[in-house]
Amino acid sequence: MPPKGKPDTAGYQKLKKDLSGKNPGQLYIFHGEETYLRDHYLGRLREIVDLQEFYLGKGDLVKAHLLDSDFHAMLYEMSDSRPLTQTLTSFHNYIQRAREMSFQSRGRAEESIREHRAIVDAMERRDVPAAEKAVETHILNARHNLMATRAGKAAEGVE
Repeated sequence: MPPKGKPDTAGYQKLKKDLSGKNPGQLYIFHGEETYLRDHYLGRLREIVDLQEFYLGKGDLVKAHLLDSDFHAMLYEMSDSRPLTQTLTSFHNYIQRAREMSFQSRGRAEESIREHRAIVDAMERRDVPAAEKAVETHILNARHNLMATRAGKAAEGVE
């Protein structure tokens, strides 16, 4: 991993503001002069998405889901903000079972991987509006799918 610069204490305040706002795709990693989008991270994100597609093609949802977690962890790390990384990692761990259920629902893994690819493509082009839109789409689709999956499980009498 490349060395990081000075910690960003303003990042935590921005995170709080962004998370309380109406635009879930507008995350700190895409803003400011200190944005940490090195080729190392983008290359790793691209590799993760490629591997997700490979394992999904082999029918291995377990490995594809583990790589999904790696993708999100890499995005958090890219923020170069310890408070942001810790907050998002804790939240990610908290909803892990729900994410797993959602990822395994019909078509969601394929859709999620396409969304990841759109995020990486926009970041590589340094197209901030497209990257934000791709992140927002991913978050909203994941939320919608999770709610539909949970409603279906409740209708079946499954927790």
